[in-house]
Amino acid sequence: MPDITIQFSNDLNESLQIGDTAYYINIYDTNMGGFDTNTNSNVTQIGVVTSITPFNGTTATIVCDIPASTTPPSSGSFIFFSKTNLINGKLKGYFAKAKMRTTNLVGTGELEHAPLDELYSVSVDTYVSSK
Repeated sequence: MPDITIQFSNDLNESLQIGDTAYYINIYDTNMGGFDTNTNSNVTQIGVVTSITPFNGTTATIVCDIPASTTPPSSGSFIFFSKTNLINGKLKGYFAKAKMRTTNLVGTGELEHAPLDELYSVSVDTYVSSK
């Protein structure tokens, strides 16, 4: 597949990473409350992001694989991306360790008389990061 290099005059979204899929949509001004709008039917997949050059104060660039049959985005197209489930969707092996202790000591600060403290609650929250 040929490559396409897309330059931006602003910083890139910090969650963009190599392996994400880039898309574009051409924006049409419909004068609906001052917003530019379009429909989902015009979304075009550019391809997989293969290289990212961060913003250097002037430009930032991404390089994508683009099929030869895909029309490249024009200047002013809205560029966006999606994450792949293969990289971001199957988190395995993550481990957390917590040590809870009190610093409330009875007496002169010696460890011989630690008070009986009560732990009110401990909680863990898990979620699927992407599907």
